[in-house]
Amino acid sequence: MSNTYQIIDERTWERATHCMVFRNSIEPAFCVTFELDITNFLNKIKQQKYSFTIAMVYAVCKCANEIEAFRYRFLDGNIVLFEKIDTAFTYLKPGSKFS
Repeated sequence: MSNTYQIIDERTWERATHCMVFRNSIEPAFCVTFELDITNFLNKIKQQKYSFTIAMVYAVCKCANEIEAFRYRFLDGNIVLFEKIDTAFTYLKPGSKFS
């Protein structure tokens, strides 16, 4: 199953100006930082005996896919809105050189 997307018409798109900032970047990206109370989340994953890291990655990916602005990408010179995005995380094994 392939990931579907729609091509955005930049002439009528309200975010076209924002897009110009990133269009010529080699690897367009941005970073979001914020404080978050995860007390309830932490209690729930402890009760379920889930890995904190894996549970947090899942939650972040799920939330990112629910925000339309996070699903826009450049593809073949066009701006596209993906139905779903895949994210990437680095996971260091406990005891590895960098953990």
